[in-house]
Amino acid sequence: MDVKPWYQRFRDWLLQYKQIMVIDHRGHKATQSRRFYPVLFWGLGSLLILVLMATSFLAGSYYKPFWKQQDLRPQYLQLQRLYQELRGTLNDTTTQLGLRDEQINMLQEEIKAQTQKQEALRERLHVYDTLLAARKRAGLQLLQFQVHALEHHQFDVDLTLVHGEDKKRYANGWIKLFMEDMKGKKHPLLLSTGKYKWPYRIESHGFLHETARWLQSGQPGRVMYVHVYASNGKVLLRQQFTLGKKGIDDHVEKKQQAGSSGGTQPRQSAH
Repeated sequence: MDVKPWYQRFRDWLLQYKQIMVIDHRGHKATQSRRFYPVLFWGLGSLLILVLMATSFLAGSYYKPFWKQQDLRPQYLQLQRLYQELRGTLNDTTTQLGLRDEQINMLQEEIKAQTQKQEALRERLHVYDTLLAARKRAGLQLLQFQVHALEHHQFDVDLTLVHGEDKKRYANGWIKLFMEDMKGKKHPLLLSTGKYKWPYRIESHGFLHETARWLQSGQPGRVMYVHVYASNGKVLLRQQFTLGKKGIDDHVEKKQQAGSSGGTQPRQSAH
């Protein structure tokens, strides 16, 4: 007895069929005949079911991220609205901070200006307090003396004279300025008027200004002398000052004085 190979046996098993016949009941004859393959039918049906299940699984895996994205879209929209609100709040806060900084800067400038005004007022008050104190003393007094160095050996000179209690209503006379050369010899300074005498006439006090020039060929020293004369030629005051080392806008230092104090005064006429 021959043994068939396995594939032939599998084919025979797969293709085994059953004959279905349709018999006419009147003539008892077969009118139709059909073959039915149950194994092949159930095998193909099962394979079709498996294919459909695999297709459904693959389709679900493919569309799952999209479904998840669709689920997250409301949260994304909510976060986007929240971001826009926070961005608007940040812009408003930045604008308010800018306005606040501008107001602070304006207030600081105003405070600085007011402070400068107060300093100027305090300085003027100090000056007039000094003037009033000096007015109580008799005679002529040199309260303030200031020198600004200019080019070509020229000097801006500001000084304050005070006429203390005296029988005379006015004090008048002249002032002469001197400077030492490098050898210590004194030389008069020429004034802007072309003269060496600086006239004055004051009732209570006077803020005096003049420009003086060194005429000698050599360099001037650092010591300046101020001689104040009465109208009759009598010397009322002799004072000397040492100029600062920094040049322009240097204040001079008094070496000898009679009842005076330093400071900067406006250029005014005598009173």
